[in-house]
Amino acid sequence: SSILFESKLSLEEIIDHADESACVKPWLSNLLSPSHPIEEDLASPKYKLQMEHVFGFRVEDTRQDLFFLSRDDLLYISSSLAIIQNIDDYSQIIFGGFSNKEERECHDNHIMTIAFLKGNVSLVATGQRGIKPKILVWSPIDPSIIFAKFQQPKGSKEVSGLDFDKDGHYIVSFGKDDNNSFYVFDLRSKDIYWEESTGKSDFLLDVKCSSTEDEFCIVGVNKILFGYTSNKSHKNVYQKSNQKIMFTAVSYLYDGTCLIGNDRGEIRIYKRS
Repeated sequence: SSILFESKLSLEEIIDHADESACVKPWLSNLLSPSHPIEEDLASPKYKLQMEHVFGFRVEDTRQDLFFLSRDDLLYISSSLAIIQNIDDYSQIIFGGFSNKEERECHDNHIMTIAFLKGNVSLVATGQRGIKPKILVWSPIDPSIIFAKFQQPKGSKEVSGLDFDKDGHYIVSFGKDDNNSFYVFDLRSKDIYWEESTGKSDFLLDVKCSSTEDEFCIVGVNKILFGYTSNKSHKNVYQKSNQKIMFTAVSYLYDGTCLIGNDRGEIRIYKRS
């Protein structure tokens, strides 16, 4: 019994399960204390793991979450990662997947939305959840290149939707704050250019920028908002009715025509006069 109590593991067994006899647990009598002290190593492991492939695709609670970057490459999100996958050989370029301790900018919470701008310099923007939700703008050619970092104000909870304007000068985004605000970030000054509340009721669901004008459209519950970066103005063109309508998706055609879909299966068409 003296040997039994010298072993910490044996003592834990007795505390948890009472003093059971050897006929019940015969292995207890064979536990011995180590013959020499065991040194505790608190250092990090000598091996460095590198992410090679990501399985999975976030679909349940996200919008703007899948793009074709080219004929062969898909861009999508999973957890706090953005993945560029070749559809022919399934090879991947992964944005993220490392620790902030490595002094490299990355997302530290779930990415909720992405946007892609194809131009002389192609850009990807990804927005995440958080106390002050973060937007990172990076290169799809070399994801280690971060062009800009923005943060929505505290309380907006997440970047629920975002898009580039036609020239790549601005990013329009919105979150889930109590006032259903949207934000316009200036990629040149790397700062908030414009912030606007849309009211405490009727939350926002989707955003898209025109490919021909300085116009953008944000839709939500009983809301169709057209905004203009040139004069920092916006208006709600939806006339409220007795029933709530959820405008769930918005898109622009190349001629500036705006298409808006709702939860009733309807599509509204707006042309700029």
